[in-house]
Amino acid sequence: MDIRDAFFGQVHEIMKSDKNVYFLTADMGALDLLKIREDSPDRFFNVGISEQNMISMASGLALQGKKVFTYTIGAFYQRAFEQIKLDICYMNLPVVMIAGCVGLSNATDGYTHYCINDISVMRTLPNLTIYNPCESLQAKFYAHLSHSDTSPCYIRLDKGDFKPYFNDIFTDTVIIATGNMVEIAMKVGVQVVNLSTLNPLDNSWLYCLIHHAKRIFTLEEHINTGLGSIISEFLTDNNLKIPLTRLGVTKVSPTGDRNYMQKLNGLDVESLKETICNSRVKTSLNALEGLPRQARG
Repeated sequence: MDIRDAFFGQVHEIMKSDKNVYFLTADMGALDLLKIREDSPDRFFNVGISEQNMISMASGLALQGKKVFTYTIGAFYQRAFEQIKLDICYMNLPVVMIAGCVGLSNATDGYTHYCINDISVMRTLPNLTIYNPCESLQAKFYAHLSHSDTSPCYIRLDKGDFKPYFNDIFTDTVIIATGNMVEIAMKVGVQVVNLSTLNPLDNSWLYCLIHHAKRIFTLEEHINTGLGSIISEFLTDNNLKIPLTRLGVTKVSPTGDRNYMQKLNGLDVESLKETICNSRVKTSLNALEGLPRQARG
């Protein structure tokens, strides 16, 4: 099932049973919202291309005791950053901000629709929980979890039917991935950690999964100051001296489809295998250089 259909299907059910829930959208009236709009017309508002007004409206409704979901293209939430910071986060209001078309999912629409720096920006805000589901079951879960949360949430919603096959591979090379990159990471053949709750970080859980690693890679369809910086800070704060390679979007000048942009940035399966293989060779050579000459054979 498409990850957006899964999420909005649950929001539709939530709004049928909870009449205190309101839904605001900034010119996003596509088919995935049709059932919500038809069944709850008095609690569904399309404010048009007006993200700042949408956030302030959500704040006003929340102050009246309402639970509010807002929805727009992820890249456009940054137009309303000041309102999100002051009207929602500082006031710790129960507003769920749904970011659609994240990463490079709208790559063919050009630079304006790249959503590749929102994690870096949003994680600076107080009281804000950030979720980035990798498939439809997680999306359904986060719809209900965010509904019950009394603090603000930011949920990144990709588009597509992702099917990461979770396995029990345990290696000394670990990829920490988030969102759609989890499915790609699973095809590389090393241990994969799916980090879907980006803020706040579950430190104990993450430590148990990666403290044994000899090398860690972070993988995100985002500039590498999102997940990459989160893990870099985690390693430093916990005095874990594990080599870290941050893999993300570094080239944005050309415009093409998603597959093209992933390959351009080395985020496709074959490029990742090559990167990890080269890293292992380099690590072995460095270890060899550290041995006495007579021990090298």
